[in-house]
Amino acid sequence: MSGVFRTARKPTKISKNSIFRWTYWREYTASEPCFKATLQGNGVQALKVRFIYEKREQKGLWWWATCATGLSSKRFIRHHFAKRLRKGFEVALEKKGYAKNGTRSIQDGKPELTGSLQMIGTAKITDPRWSNVQQECDNVLDMIIKLQNTDHPMRRAEPWKKTFDFSPQENRQPHAYTPRKFTPGGSKASHKGTARQHVVEGKGTFKR
Repeated sequence: MSGVFRTARKPTKISKNSIFRWTYWREYTASEPCFKATLQGNGVQALKVRFIYEKREQKGLWWWATCATGLSSKRFIRHHFAKRLRKGFEVALEKKGYAKNGTRSIQDGKPELTGSLQMIGTAKITDPRWSNVQQECDNVLDMIIKLQNTDHPMRRAEPWKKTFDFSPQENRQPHAYTPRKFTPGGSKASHKGTARQHVVEGKGTFKR
């Protein structure tokens, strides 16, 4: 399967504002709806989605704006507010001199945007004040621009990968273990603070 569909990609940045939550990867990755479509197996829809993403040019910024079903059970309502969110981000890109795909629309020496961005609208995106939506989109774009800097502390030098320890059991780092302590003379079960005590045959009390 193409690297675009590797689900074990750790996001570079996850955040949530008053209107939508967003996730940014510095690598190119498919959106959550596409992952769900491809997990259905080798059906026609899954193969079509894979083909589109495998042939897609890895250039500029891949970004999506959707609304979860928690916003509304009606599809046309979710579509309306997702379109509103997309419009806000397009305006933010235009104000900063970027095309819709994250490339520079003017040659001024500033870096192009790369990676993948997913935005999911929350219930507060129904706020009628357009200025709030636009302001949050501007803030997200400012953060994405900062993350293009390879020296940024939130930017990793290498892609994140899952690691597994296949070394022999005897060579692995042992887990921390605290043995139980025996207190002579104990005759009753008692609880003091967070210590757990048990009476063992009236001969004493074990404490953890």
